[in-house]
Amino acid sequence: VDAPDQGSASSRVTIQGSTNSAAGGSLFDRQTSASDVLVVNGSYVRLVDLRLQGGRYGLSLAQSKVGCEFEKIFSISNTYGFYDEPFTAARFIRCAAVRNTYGYRANTTGSKWEQGVSWSNVYAFQFDFDPSSATVSNSVIVGGTAFAGAAGNPGAGDYNVFWSVTMGGTYQNLGDLQRTKNSWWHSTFADPQLADPVNLDFHPRSEQGRFNPVSKLWVTDSVTSVTIDFGNPLWPYTNELSPNGSRVDAGLFGNTGEASRSPTNSAYL
Repeated sequence: VDAPDQGSASSRVTIQGSTNSAAGGSLFDRQTSASDVLVVNGSYVRLVDLRLQGGRYGLSLAQSKVGCEFEKIFSISNTYGFYDEPFTAARFIRCAAVRNTYGYRANTTGSKWEQGVSWSNVYAFQFDFDPSSATVSNSVIVGGTAFAGAAGNPGAGDYNVFWSVTMGGTYQNLGDLQRTKNSWWHSTFADPQLADPVNLDFHPRSEQGRFNPVSKLWVTDSVTSVTIDFGNPLWPYTNELSPNGSRVDAGLFGNTGEASRSPTNSAYL
């Protein structure tokens, strides 16, 4: 996506992929780690519903290309799932970095990773500045090392669920990160109980019901994911079907019609 293709602050150029994820969606497969899958070299570009795999950078956003949004982009089995160069202030919304060496690398100012999933990457995040101004919020981070390197640890953000990860950087565990930074107090370390991550189904399990993207039916589980109603209580949730707990879910489906249904009874602590 080159500079002549860019939009404006009032009118982004949107590239919309297939919404039929069960059939594989819109897949770009580079098949060589020597080349990038998709490079965005224009400002005010919005990409939605794409799968990018088999390259060096799954998605690369060039320096100083501002106003870009990426929603429901799955970057799979690349060296870097997402590479965000300096001075972009981009938004990555409901994106998934899966089985990459580095899930998301931010060499940038002010970008936001929101309601995302980092699954089974060697390193979930690499932040090239310490502290980074990139934020991570309402997301699920599972597998590998959360933060690469001794420097470049996360800045703002919260309401994240970690599981089966080492924290990396200078942090021994999540509690150490929280105490050192005096932030991320609303994040937790718990099994997110997602439906079938190996096959890219990241719907949270729910005793009240979750959406099955293959059958297009609602099914029930024997467990309920901690990610349900775990998101920031100030974020919108009204697109979630009832019962929705009057609070957004963490992960890819919060505030959507595919959000897993909330428990109808209060939890006992």
